Amino acid sequence: MADTQLLKLLSSLEVQFDAAVAREEDEAASDLAFSLRQGLNLRDVLRKGAWVARHDGVERHVVLVGRDFVACSGPESVLIPLRRLVVAPSASGVHARISLLPLVETLRGLCRSGALVEVSARDLQLNGRMTQAGPDHLALTTIAGKTFVALDAIDSIRLVGGREREAASGGL
Repeated sequence: MADTQLLKLLSSLEVQFDAAVAREEDEAASDLAFSLRQGLNLRDVLRKGAWVARHDGVERHVVLVGRDFVACSGPESVLIPLRRLVVAPSASGVHARISLLPLVETLRGLCRSGALVEVSARDLQLNGRMTQAGPDHLALTTIAGKTFVALDAIDSIRLVGGREREAASGGL
């Protein structure tokens, strides 16, 4: 009788041990997944799923993820630097295309096409034709003349007009 009770006890302990090991393995896997998510930058997050950017009180679908910016669709295309981006997952829409180009290279392409833009920079709205995209600035020809804007000051760039939108979407 004592042997039977001992076998039951050992069997019970083995089941408890197996359950504890499985629980620890699940926790370790969960911790690893959590740690890996902590190492993702926003660009990596945006590669998975469809997203909407919340900008100027409007939700716009993210259609392209560049190295340091996104392009959003809508009545006019909008470029938003990642440092100014607020996004949420979208139940509708398609996954954004991925581009290796940084914002400055994209802006240079738009300059070549003579893009008309509206630049939001802090509390300013500047309208004009893009004429230069330097490593740290953008130049516009506005009604008031030539204006230079530091890239770090830019909140968004809205492309104005059909020809420029077409040129921009083809270059992105």
